[in-house]
Order: sequence, then structure tokens, then C-alpha cells
Amino acid sequence: MILIAAILLWVYGCQPTTQSILDPSKKVTGEELQAELEFYIGLTETRFADLDRQRRIRQIIFENAALIAAGGAVNPLGLITTLGSILAVGTSADNVRLRRERKKSQPKT
Repeated sequence: MILIAAILLWVYGCQPTTQSILDPSKKVTGEELQAELEFYIGLTETRFADLDRQRRIRQIIFENAALIAAGGAVNPLGLITTLGSILAVGTSADNVRLRRERKKSQPKT
């Protein structure tokens, strides 16, 4: 009877574990696995945002290059506008990245 009670107590108190996503040699609980998954989702979103930023910069450059090719002359104001657009896109992407990093570093309540 004591053996059965000990086995039931052990089974009830022991949390199930599985392989970690980050380190397959390590066992993690469900909560730890969820945290790893959220880390990867955040990392993936950040990488996609970086790709989007690069595509927008490339599009701005191509559009302005097409305008210069069509007009035949370099417009200094257009060049300044292009550089300002590239700076704005990069700054907004960095702000999003920093906001996500701050959110991850805050303790969960």
C-alpha cells in the first residue's frame, strides 16, 4: 500500500519533459518549451521585418534610379529624399526590433 502511494505521489509530482528545441540533448518541461517557441517566433518575425526593410530600400532605390534614367539628370533634392527615405525605413525597423527586445527582457507576471 505504501509502495502504491509512493508511486502515485511520484507520478503526480513529476512533470513530463521532452527534448529542447534549442538543445536536443536537454529535457524541458512544457512551460520551458513554450518559452523556446516564443523565442523562435520572435526571432523569425524580426528576420522577416529585416527582409521587408531591405526590400523597401531596394524599391526606393530602383524607383529613384528609374526617375533619374527617365529625366537624364541627377536631382539633388531627389537624392536627399531617397537617402531620407532609406534612413526612415531603417530607423522604423530598428525601433520595432528594440521594442521587441525590451518586451522579451521584461519579467512575465
